[in-house]
Amino acid sequence: MAQLIARILLSARTDLLRALDGLDDAHGALRLGGLNEPAWIVAHLAEQEQRYWLRAFRAAAVAPELDHYRRGRPERVMPLSQAVDTWLRVAAATESRLLDLVEPELARGAPDPSAGPTETVGVMCLRVFGHYYLHLGQLTAFRRWLGLPVPTFVGRLPAADAGDDWIDDRLRTDGA
Repeated sequence: MAQLIARILLSARTDLLRALDGLDDAHGALRLGGLNEPAWIVAHLAEQEQRYWLRAFRAAAVAPELDHYRRGRPERVMPLSQAVDTWLRVAAATESRLLDLVEPELARGAPDPSAGPTETVGVMCLRVFGHYYLHLGQLTAFRRWLGLPVPTFVGRLPAADAGDDWIDDRLRTDGA
């Protein structure tokens, strides 16, 4: 179960990269209607993953500047290219932690004291997954608004023994 949850999170990361394909820094700074800027979305997702998977498990933050992208903080927007580079650094730093999760850890209480007494590591995983798809919906609306092609998301999740050919190469930390 833990490996499946990790693979689902990696799939959400791949879908985020798919949603960003073809967007540049000018797109990343646009705020259309009530939609968040694409660059802010990327930095915001990186902030959550850093807080959940690095800080909560007592690893060093790789991008302290992301603290400004936590919900409820005054909004800042870095260039989309910088946000993606920062997000990729966080993803690389958290990947091994996610892939090393074992089933008993999913039921363990969340190590983040702000998460609340009923939060577990498994629930944290599901929150991150849902959070990605909330913002993927915003990016889809953004692309439609601008008349840009909209990629297909949530493809068939490969079997556990199918390897990792479906993972976007930009997410690879193993040099494959």
